[in-house]
Amino acid sequence: SVDCNGLAVCNDATYTQERLQLTPASNGKNGFVQLPSAWFAGFSLSFEYFFTSDSGADGLGIVYWPCPTNAPLCADWSHSWEGLSEYMVDSGGLGWSLSEWQGLSRLAHGGEVNKDTWNATAYAGAWHSLALTYDGALLSGAIDGTVVHNNSVSTAPVMHDWCIVVGARTGEANNEHSIRNLQLNAWNGPPAPPSSPP
Repeated sequence: SVDCNGLAVCNDATYTQERLQLTPASNGKNGFVQLPSAWFAGFSLSFEYFFTSDSGADGLGIVYWPCPTNAPLCADWSHSWEGLSEYMVDSGGLGWSLSEWQGLSRLAHGGEVNKDTWNATAYAGAWHSLALTYDGALLSGAIDGTVVHNNSVSTAPVMHDWCIVVGARTGEANNEHSIRNLQLNAWNGPPAPPSSPP
């Protein structure tokens, strides 16, 4: 379905009780929300995130990459949250994934994936704020205002009218994944220089 001024809410994702539930508490589910396509030189995407537990092959991902070409807007990108490298090699996109099962944070850009550990146990069962920021040189992920993972982007991605997507999947655990209060602050390229005097 398409809602909220062009947002595409896809697969198992549904609106419920003033939040967007990406996956219900059931195994084998995947859901995501896709923002309208736009060209950004940099952006900061923030939202509050809730997941049930740190067990199961479950995870959440945020990506900025080419929108799907097939209609409607929704496509089955269920494994993008854990296999970012497979999806980034050709597109050169940007992404951040948090794997509950593996306790891994992954930042992806330009076909490369940088991995770090994160303590999923410390965040399960309560709402926390997440933010992914790209300032044109540095890609960073923050939880509750503290940067937990960052990596330099040596080659700026060739961005066009791409889509930002937030999604989650469940494996063999019955983990709910929900988000609320999603905000996007983005900017395009630098302003054009002033025209020469006549």
